[in-house]
Amino acid sequence: MKMKRFNWQIWAGFLLSVFALISYPFVFVRFPVTRDFPWANLLLFGIAAALLLRGVRHAWTGQKPDRQGGRAFAKIAASVLATLSVLVLGFFIFTAFIMSRWLPAAHGAP
Repeated sequence: MKMKRFNWQIWAGFLLSVFALISYPFVFVRFPVTRDFPWANLLLFGIAAALLLRGVRHAWTGQKPDRQGGRAFAKIAASVLATLSVLVLGFFIFTAFIMSRWLPAAHGAP
């Protein structure tokens, strides 16, 4: 019996993209170097994208399909997690770069 390999890249990429989204308001906004431009979060999203691409590639290329549908589940799970990660990245870009421009100017602020 052949053991199936766990696709850890897709799960690590998804969790890293969620961490990159959540870490900006809770961690990186406290420091001026990462608050002014979220380069650390974009770096985390880049690493997550590399892991996601590798995980999707691993899910779509592989052994012959088995009778229980394990390969089909792996393909579906990889596609769903990659899509959710792209949505998380889109939400981050929208909130960090577009919604921040909607704030009113602080006239007379110290």
